[in-house]
Amino acid sequence: MKLTSLLLTLCFSLTVFAQDYHFGKVSKEELQEKFNPLDSSASATYLYKYRKSFYEYVEPSGFRLVTEVHERIKIYNQEGFDYATKTNRLSTSGGSDEEIRNLKAYTYHLVNGKVEETKLSKDGIFKTELSKYTNEYKFTMPDIKPGCIVEYKYRVNSPIYI
Repeated sequence: MKLTSLLLTLCFSLTVFAQDYHFGKVSKEELQEKFNPLDSSASATYLYKYRKSFYEYVEPSGFRLVTEVHERIKIYNQEGFDYATKTNRLSTSGGSDEEIRNLKAYTYHLVNGKVEETKLSKDGIFKTELSKYTNEYKFTMPDIKPGCIVEYKYRVNSPIYI
């Protein structure tokens, strides 16, 4: 009994202290940071990186693999600008293609003590056919400057063939 209560208490305390990153909740402290405290030579840092994959059943077509991605990146200098472009290679075969859905992406700046956000527009999203079986889906964040934070969230839906 003591062991069970100890384990329950330990599990509860671990969930209480876990960080919870909500999309769009960027703090002024994150934007004011001038360099990475663990590596002062870093040009960019992942503040938050989340990826979850699971199976979902869709009535007419069957199962599909869904991958949810949420990333928040602090860009310290011009060398980190490459982190403002995200590239995904997606499979395509016979009309059942992998697809990116629910893309939300913003760039955040601190201007006069206030957090300003710039939304990714449709002209920052590019889709290219690389081959008969592969497409490249790329988006480039707007208004990139040293000290900004980029954040994006999307789902990749992949059909599964059995």
